[in-house]
Amino acid sequence: MVEILAHLLDGEVALGFRIRKIAAEPGSVIAPWDQEKWTPGLRHRRADPRTVLAAFTALRADTLALVRRLTPARRTAAGRHPEYGRLHIPQLLHHWAEHDLLHLEQIHSTLKQLSAR
Repeated sequence: MVEILAHLLDGEVALGFRIRKIAAEPGSVIAPWDQEKWTPGLRHRRADPRTVLAAFTALRADTLALVRRLTPARRTAAGRHPEYGRLHIPQLLHHWAEHDLLHLEQIHSTLKQLSAR
């Protein structure tokens, strides 16, 4: 389960950076990230779940505060992704909400299986 939490944190780092990059530099290129390499490369299995969750919570709060304080024009700005083309901040936020829900369901399912044992 710590790997899922760490993946959510990685995603929050990537999302926060992308939103900052697009809002500050509309039209700029946003870097892709290879999530399949991050889990082993960053040794997520050895992470402390409490620390990871605290970091995720803090970064999420900061990202939300950032989005709220952007001007309407900056809040709808777009950047260019090498694979996906033009991406607007609202698209990133929508994708991340779906992403979170998927992984929250994974966590819920895992906890349910563990409690049944």
